[in-house]
Amino acid sequence: MILIIKDNTPVARADLELFFEDPQADQSTWQSYTQLDKGHGRLERRSIMSSPDLNGLFFKDWGEIGQVFRLQRERTIKGKHSCEVRYGLTTLSLRHCPPERLLHYLRAHWKVENHLHWHRDATLGEDRCRVRFIPVMEMLAVLNNVVLSLMHLHRVSTVARQLRRFASHPEEALAWLLQDF
Repeated sequence: MILIIKDNTPVARADLELFFEDPQADQSTWQSYTQLDKGHGRLERRSIMSSPDLNGLFFKDWGEIGQVFRLQRERTIKGKHSCEVRYGLTTLSLRHCPPERLLHYLRAHWKVENHLHWHRDATLGEDRCRVRFIPVMEMLAVLNNVVLSLMHLHRVSTVARQLRRFASHPEEALAWLLQDF
């Protein structure tokens, strides 16, 4: 499991930011990797730093953690420079998932995140959800996946409209669930 810590978890985000941005931090257990991509008039630099040092701190609220990470993405497109920093945690250990592999997984994650983001966040409200108990978080994610899969299977063009329809006609939603494909 890989989790990107966003602004809706301010304590965890502040802890990670304080940890990785401390210039006097002991970085002896940290590992890093940098990747450069150039093409189509764009230069991208992705740097990731990861550490197992905060696993104990996050255990109470997040369960078993293998490492925490800081991802920095810098882009230069037609002379315009931008920089974005994200923090996260994962159950993958540093030994089994070094920074190079973790960056690969994160890029794949963002590909899926960007593709499903609108439906999961804007339509189903995942980012607004304040649930922090991991088994419940995982179950809600599974249910959201089932909802989106059914919408895709039925070739629904506007998920929000269909959800409103089901809210006023729950028997139609039940018929979808019971239908053979």
